[in-house]
Amino acid sequence: MPWTDALIGTLFTWAVTALGSALVFCLPRTHETGGEKVLLDVAYGFAGGVMLAASFWSLLVRGV
Repeated sequence: MPWTDALIGTLFTWAVTALGSALVFCLPRTHETGGEKVLLDVAYGFAGGVMLAASFWSLLVRGV
């Protein structure tokens, strides 16, 4: 049924988002020092790349 597929998809994306956001609790409390700054920079770069790819492949390609 379509609604069960939608429910499963919604719960899956919720679980993956919750798992990814829970990683913030694994980071040390001392921010912006040494290795933690590098980890934060990598995370920002990865998130920016994902958003850039999502906007390109989902929006721009369909508009052409």
